[in-house]
Order: sequence, then C-alpha cells, then structure tokens
Amino acid sequence: MTTICSVEGCTQTVKTRSWCKKHYSRWLRYGAIDVVNKPGPSPGGRVCDVEGCDNRHDARGFCNKHYLRWKKSGGVDLPAKKGCSVAGCPKPHEALGLCTMHYKRFTETGAVGGAAPLIDRVSARAFIDKAIAVSSDEGCVTWPFSRTNTGYAVLSGKLVARIVCRRVHGHPPTKNHEAAHSCGNGDKACISPYHLRWATPKENNADKLAHDTHNRGERNSAAKLSEADVRKIRKLQHSHSQTAIAKIFCVSRSAIWSVVARRTWSWLD
Repeated sequence: MTTICSVEGCTQTVKTRSWCKKHYSRWLRYGAIDVVNKPGPSPGGRVCDVEGCDNRHDARGFCNKHYLRWKKSGGVDLPAKKGCSVAGCPKPHEALGLCTMHYKRFTETGAVGGAAPLIDRVSARAFIDKAIAVSSDEGCVTWPFSRTNTGYAVLSGKLVARIVCRRVHGHPPTKNHEAAHSCGNGDKACISPYHLRWATPKENNADKLAHDTHNRGERNSAAKLSEADVRKIRKLQHSHSQTAIAKIFCVSRSAIWSVVARRTWSWLD
C-alpha cells in the first residue's frame, strides 16, 4: 500500500519520517518543512551564526557564503588586502609585492623608483645605438639592463632583439616572424646586430635545437612524462588499453593518446 506524505496538500509518496523526499530534504536542511527555498532568512528555520548575517544556515552553523570562506581560509572574516610594498604607495598588491604601476615599471626597467628608471632608459637607448654602430662582429653584445624571466633583453616591455633587428634589417616580413639569434645566446641577453635576423617560428625553433637551447621534452617545466616513459607507453600500446596506460603513469587518457598518435613527443623515436 502506497503511503502519502503527511504534509497537507502534498500527494507525493513517503520517503521517511512520514514525509516525501522534498519535504524531508527541506526539514533536513532548514529544520522546517514550510520553508520556501529562496535567498534571505528562513521563517522558522536556522540562520547563519555569524553576527549580522541573516542568511539561512547551510553547514557548520554558517550560511553558504561564510561556510565556503571558513572552509578556504579557516575563518569567516575577509582577509586583509595586501598592499604595495613600495613605501608610501597605498595601492593594492598585484604581483611580486608590488601594485600594478610599480610592477609594470619593474618589468620594464628593473627598478620601481621614479627618477632612476628614466636615466636607465636613456642609458639603455644609448647602449643600443652603440651596439648598432659597431662596424664588425666582435662577438656577443650582452644587454646590461633589465631582462625577462627567461633571460632575454627587454626595454619598456619590448624585446630588445626585435628593436635592434628592426633598425638593422627593417620591419619583419610578417607579424609572425621572430628575431632569431645565430649565436644561440638570446637567453643570455645578446643583442649583437650581427647575430640577429628575421626568421619564421619554425626556423627559430630549428635554431634552438641546433644550439641546444630548446625547452621541449623533459626540459619543459610542465612535462609530466620522461623520455623513458614515452618510449614505454609506445611499447605498451600494443598490449594495454590507453585507459590502463593512463592509470599506470598517472596522466589523462588524452595525454596517452597524444603520445601514441605522436601529437606530442613526435621527435622522440
């Protein structure tokens, strides 16, 4: 015999405690069966324990907002906003302890002050002029100013190699062309005009392989597999499913497929 929910007007069958699934879930969450599921305090139901918060209870005495905050940080109060580390700057933190303005200035000039970067910028342009004026190849010309995190010379957010290459060889043939180094010392901040030329990405990558300055394979910081792993995966493909191989190496099945199909690690025999 089918038992009907005891709530007046409800025609659903009983799940437990003489209520249907809907009313039982409502009672379980809010402590009452006549609560309407909408934002704001719940009539007859429990509210958040945080002082001044009238949102309905969700878990551990908190509403959903305060519960998620407690779960993430261990407290319900908003963490204090970190400010810029430069003395006297009231702006909020962006990166490396600096606000957006000082961080941009630091990446462009290597300093966060006001007057010093201007002097450095003048000196930097004079250094470029002097490097271009050299009449013969005297070896690598190392940039003494700011660099990218990979070691390339930079000025005002632009790669110095491109600035020099444009002045010596004109504008690049296409927007995809790169300033390639014949010396292989681009990551050591070389800007010698005799070592620079416009090259396609494919040609530039070929240079990196020739100079052994590439970051493919195990050199890539994001790589989860080694060369030995890849060779083993390609042997296992004949006896194991890709799903099984993925579990062995703790990577996704799509990563295994890419290795087997040579979408990745295609250069490795």
